[in-house]
Amino acid sequence: MTIVSSGAASAASSVSLYTRKSPRRRSCACCAAKGKRTKLQDADSLCTLHHRPAGLKLARRSALYYAVQQQQHRSNVVVSKSSVLALSRNKHQTIIKEEFPLELGGSLPEVTIEWEQWGDSSLPGDRTILLLPSFSSSSHATSNRDDPRPGWWEKMIGPGKAINSSYFRVICPSVLGSPFGATSPLSMNPHTGEKYKASFPQITPADMARCHAKVLDDLGIDSAHAVIGSSMGGIQALEFAAHDVPFSQIQCTVVTILD
Repeated sequence: MTIVSSGAASAASSVSLYTRKSPRRRSCACCAAKGKRTKLQDADSLCTLHHRPAGLKLARRSALYYAVQQQQHRSNVVVSKSSVLALSRNKHQTIIKEEFPLELGGSLPEVTIEWEQWGDSSLPGDRTILLLPSFSSSSHATSNRDDPRPGWWEKMIGPGKAINSSYFRVICPSVLGSPFGATSPLSMNPHTGEKYKASFPQITPADMARCHAKVLDDLGIDSAHAVIGSSMGGIQALEFAAHDVPFSQIQCTVVTILD
């Protein structure tokens, strides 16, 4: 997997902080404003803010700038032909920038999927749980620090709960074709510049499962501890179970009716 990112150039400005009275007698700006004159061995060792060392202040500014640049880098990571964007600390968006073939024929020129996660994002696949919602549910399965609204499985997910986010990384993507942050009939067709509406192609649970597998693949996750699906999400969990190479140790369907 190749990660491509663009660096940012910084510009520094120099501001004179001192008033020079003589080669040996100098005052910092704050003392000069009060009419005080302080003899300093090295005027460059002080700054105007509470006489803190200027070198320390510059170091803090540099550290802050570096932290901001790292956050911007994490917020827009280009992976292969997909982009992973951070919408908040818990909510992300994956854009698959390549043709996505469909089981019943046809394809989508590109696919967008929003997903939320809980728990430690650095955990490996064997401590990751993929949670698949029903068609009428979004990726907001439970509340988080940026979105305190109760989710559709609020009592099931969280520290110490049945799906323990203190031990597992839990990822819940929106469903392909649904209006909850996924490519759907309400999305713009990049080829026409208009909404798909009735021209949106037919999709199947297999298409949804492949789409979610692509999201995980772009995150470097090639296996999971469990795939859990609610209602139609359970059908997608069965699609994962039907693969020749098992994706997870556990497949679980909840309130799924097979006709």
